[in-house]
Amino acid sequence: LRDLSIYWSMLHILLVFILLFRPRYSRKKTILATGSCMGVLMVLNGAGLAVFGFEVLAQVFMLTCTVPSFILFYVLSADRNFKFLFSFCMADTSCLWLMAVTNLLDYFLGDGNYTLMFVSRLIAFPLLEYLIWRYLRKPYLELQNVVEKGWGIFSGMTMLYYLLLAITVQYPVNIVYRVEDIFQCILILILMMFNYATIFTSLYRQLMLYRKQQSERILEEQKSMLKAQLENQQRIRRMKHDMKGYSA
Repeated sequence: LRDLSIYWSMLHILLVFILLFRPRYSRKKTILATGSCMGVLMVLNGAGLAVFGFEVLAQVFMLTCTVPSFILFYVLSADRNFKFLFSFCMADTSCLWLMAVTNLLDYFLGDGNYTLMFVSRLIAFPLLEYLIWRYLRKPYLELQNVVEKGWGIFSGMTMLYYLLLAITVQYPVNIVYRVEDIFQCILILILMMFNYATIFTSLYRQLMLYRKQQSERILEEQKSMLKAQLENQQRIRRMKHDMKGYSA
């Protein structure tokens, strides 16, 4: 069940990122490239998991999974700047956060057979994707399209939090084998929630500011158009009045 939960998590890390990034190619080509390349990557990681075991693979997952997927999506992404880095790190960190939380839940409340880990991930990842699709995807893609500056500091924060969480959870061994570090790990997990809340609040305000500016621009254009129409109607009235005077 632990291994199945890892495969499930790897699949949904890809789905979460696909929901958040803007591809430079057509949907068909993007899906084909992602499916074929990441399918091979998952098979190789699965073979490594079966041969070397969970503990060994967990130590090198950045090299075997994170780096290759970063290169692939960098090639496929329409954004090759801090926007891409932020989206990639945010997707990975969010999924790694869920994996850490379910791992700790299984450690404290599970039966030792990883049943709680498997079931909780089975529910948590689709729920995360639904929330992204329902509430985040549309405004986030709009934000990427209209905001050009300010992504560097956010991407730096998410990258550092990803490294911090990965190191805390996996190095030198999995967190459940380092009982003395569990409280520290829990604090980091809580802090990350507040960190992302701050980031999204800031991004949402930028989006609201942009929408307000767009609304004001549209109102100004409508005002100018109405003013022009009014002037045109007044001109027509004067012409009609002059024509009547001329006819009389």
